[in-house]
Amino acid sequence: MSYYQSPFGGNTAGGPGTSVPVQSSPFQGGAPQMAPPPPPQAGHQQPNGPYGSPPPMPGGQHSMPAPTGHQPNVGPPRVPGQHIAGPPPPYASTPTNAVPGQIFKYVAPGPAYNQSPAMVQSPMAPGGGQILETAECDPELNAGPEFLRSSFSVMPASESTQIKAKLPIGFFCQPLAHTDRQVPVADVIHRCARCRTYLNPFAALNLQLRRWICNLCGHSNGIDVYEPPPEMTSGTVDFIATQDYMVRPPVPPVYVFCFERSYTAVSTGLVRVAATAIKDTLPSLPERSQIALMTFDDKNVSIFDLKSANGTEYVITDVDEPFLPKPMDSLLVNLCDDAVKATVNSVLDGLAEMNPPSVATDCCCVTAAVKMANLVMRHFGGKLSVLSCTKPIELTPSKLKKEERALDATSMIPPSSSVFKDMTSDLVAVQITVELFVATDNLHMDLASLAPLAKYTGGDMRYYPLFREAFRGEHLRQDIQHMLTRETGFEAVMKFRVSPGYQLKSYHGHLFQRTRDLLVAPNCTEDETFGCIVGVNKDAALLYTSSAGERRIRVNTSQYPKSLDVEQVMASCDAQAAAIVMGKYAINESRNVSDARKYLLDTTQAALAGPNARLENLSALPGLVLGLLKSDVFSAAGDITRDARAYEAHRFESLPITLGDALADPRMFAVHNLAGTRAGYPVEGDDSDRVEMPEEIHPLSAQSMSSDGAFVIDDGENILLWLGQSVSGQFLNGVFGVGSLVEIVTDLGSGAIVSTGDDNSLRLVNIIEEIRRERRHYMPLVILPQGHPQENRFFERLVADRTAGTQISYEEFMQRLGLRGQTVPVATAAGMAAFPQQHMNGPSVMPGQASGRRTPIAAPMGPPALAEGKMQGGPPPPSPPPMMAAMPGGYQQQTHPMGSTYSYSSGPNQSYRR
Repeated sequence: MSYYQSPFGGNTAGGPGTSVPVQSSPFQGGAPQMAPPPPPQAGHQQPNGPYGSPPPMPGGQHSMPAPTGHQPNVGPPRVPGQHIAGPPPPYASTPTNAVPGQIFKYVAPGPAYNQSPAMVQSPMAPGGGQILETAECDPELNAGPEFLRSSFSVMPASESTQIKAKLPIGFFCQPLAHTDRQVPVADVIHRCARCRTYLNPFAALNLQLRRWICNLCGHSNGIDVYEPPPEMTSGTVDFIATQDYMVRPPVPPVYVFCFERSYTAVSTGLVRVAATAIKDTLPSLPERSQIALMTFDDKNVSIFDLKSANGTEYVITDVDEPFLPKPMDSLLVNLCDDAVKATVNSVLDGLAEMNPPSVATDCCCVTAAVKMANLVMRHFGGKLSVLSCTKPIELTPSKLKKEERALDATSMIPPSSSVFKDMTSDLVAVQITVELFVATDNLHMDLASLAPLAKYTGGDMRYYPLFREAFRGEHLRQDIQHMLTRETGFEAVMKFRVSPGYQLKSYHGHLFQRTRDLLVAPNCTEDETFGCIVGVNKDAALLYTSSAGERRIRVNTSQYPKSLDVEQVMASCDAQAAAIVMGKYAINESRNVSDARKYLLDTTQAALAGPNARLENLSALPGLVLGLLKSDVFSAAGDITRDARAYEAHRFESLPITLGDALADPRMFAVHNLAGTRAGYPVEGDDSDRVEMPEEIHPLSAQSMSSDGAFVIDDGENILLWLGQSVSGQFLNGVFGVGSLVEIVTDLGSGAIVSTGDDNSLRLVNIIEEIRRERRHYMPLVILPQGHPQENRFFERLVADRTAGTQISYEEFMQRLGLRGQTVPVATAAGMAAFPQQHMNGPSVMPGQASGRRTPIAAPMGPPALAEGKMQGGPPPPSPPPMMAAMPGGYQQQTHPMGSTYSYSSGPNQSYRR
């Protein structure tokens, strides 16, 4: 037995053939064959960067600093009687030929920490051949998929392998995602002295030598702990940040609300709904919160003195150079004072009850309002909520250049003006996030130009076309309350790290890219998803201030094996993640919709060529891509407005995978025949409010439906309820309190469902609420009886059928990709709307029952299969149009080609398609 002297005192034992040379052990002073990092220059210190970023590293690298010296003990308390002192047992040999980037792993010793952890080397193929590191990549230690998810679980080990894989390598990070699991918290930060990586479960830790080896760069670092710290047990961890991670003390949460007070905003109920929702939600804000209230129209900007007795309003007419009429502490106030709280409530009540102006305008000075809000918030940052319904003056035709006006009539996704994008750098510099609530009255807003104001400041844009309080008021109310109460991190910066040999190519999400790898999101919420294309250890760190004023760092780390075998790489592909990565990349890199559609089609065809077509994990990819092509983001339908497409593209960029998957592959349920099932009842043995859901219907086709049924589609944004013309009167009476379809007031949405105590009504309401709970945001209910003018909104979500925007069915799409040899005729959405009875199953058997799928009672209608290579085709196939006759009282009479006549309220959703 031989011994060598440990740098921390005591002897280290080793048996014959296992002795570890002092100079070649990676645990002693540095990684072998790697020069130590140069010491920092004495007396040289760079100033802290803006945007609340951490102090820069020596040499100009902006990164988060490492604590100096030994760190105090962290982690769980020692087990009573645990033995630590004394010579440790023998270790497995540490390889003397370690190279930078080689992965070592800490192996948990078991319940008692006096057992020896072992350092094991990842297997390397002899002779430098194929590498497949699988033994040391424990997926159980990776960050949960709700926090960090990749399109591949085996990474290509070379550039040529990645090129052959055809699909982009993408990562999704939702750092503050809602989760039921408990995230470990560490109050001491351990970081690699060379590459600044945080200590994580995939680093090599030696408790006896008190050193750890970075799993990214191979550097050996000291650590003064006796037990594994919390970050060694989980891929997701929260660090309590120290003063080194702050450029200023944590500031209170700031909320500024800007209301448009034009004729349209007041008469449609936008101001009333928003003011009431804000007033009701104020008690839920953190105690430290500060708020300010502003209004604007087409000529002026107003702000309220909330410390005066009656909330004095100051009107600023100089919209080109707005200024603050009162000291800051009178305009931005804390609600802890009862007198201030009473004044705020009084002002909000006054806004809710105001009368509309006598003159209607079609533009507003929202730019001046944002500039003035910047003056109010510049010392604290925070969240700026703008509620608007008319086009900004800068985007009116008279203000746009000739070439910008020409873009306005195209289906281009890029904005026609950069005025709002140019404002974002000043807002991000002082940590301001903009939340846009756009409620239009059948007016083109040019959302493509307005959206960057929210996107590049880390905010969201919400769109309510043809807004009326009775029609979309509840949707707006719920969105405002969710925006104010969800978990939010302030003054946030984010950084991605990948293993040597990989590089970050592009980012997607609502964020501001400050440097190549440093992202700024003044507000980061639980709904925000960031992503990147890599072109792997994966590390994503978010530095933020919680609503309680605590500076934290949320670190998510995952480790993936790598391979030179393309088939092994493709066999690990996550089809859902890959489809969403492709969609987000298409939005960011394509100039128009045609280019985006071509990219999605070509990439899918290349990825599924050859042996990849036989991989089971890729079987869902064609259907997901087809679903994206039929969504409003990428659809070639001519009736999608530019605003609707701009909104959908903006929303898609920050969608988590679960909602992106719902858009590409919606869920469909039958809700009219729940007898004999537990659908709609609480889950047995579960203390939560969860509800049993009906069995999902597949395929998403009109052939899976019947004209005597009621069907629900969940696409992640809306809940669409379709009612067949032959649905039973008992169902209609129990759910809606009416005797026929024509009596349903469809514009009321969920309000049309009455509380009669009927079992069908209770179970349907429970199912709708369960869908909203699963999606964690409010989803409006859209009721579409058969023959309704907006009925096609439902059938366009039937991905397996032909639709107006993509005249190709799933079977035809598979043939287009070369994956099927025969085209199966299926029902089309246009034909379904015209002759629905001929495309549905009979009333006796429902999809999902034991009898299985039945043949339609009549031959499916629709155009023949498209020619090979033709994706977008022309207009939908002709069908007998319904005859429309105007009726008094705001109703229209629709005579169905099959002979039935219905009357529906011509509500504001009649002319809008989304």
